[in-house]
Amino acid sequence: MAGFSPWKYRSPGGNDGLPAGGQPRTATTRGASPAALILPLSIPALIFGAGAVGAVDTGISTSGHFSLLGALLIITSLVAPPATAVALRIALE
Repeated sequence: MAGFSPWKYRSPGGNDGLPAGGQPRTATTRGASPAALILPLSIPALIFGAGAVGAVDTGISTSGHFSLLGALLIITSLVAPPATAVALRIALE
């Protein structure tokens, strides 16, 4: 293809792959940010849950693991509704 340059190419619709407003698509970046926020918050529950299973497997007391899981549940129950309200207010602005 002599003389072909991707910088000069225009798509048949003339929009060069951009949506109608001319803004680039950001669906991939929007999908990554919630995962980057939620994953670190779920790791402690995974660790303490696996620790409780390991404690049951070895026959030792699981009260410490379940106490920490309960504390995480209470904290999440108190923090999640206001955080969701703030996120919805920001999204609707």
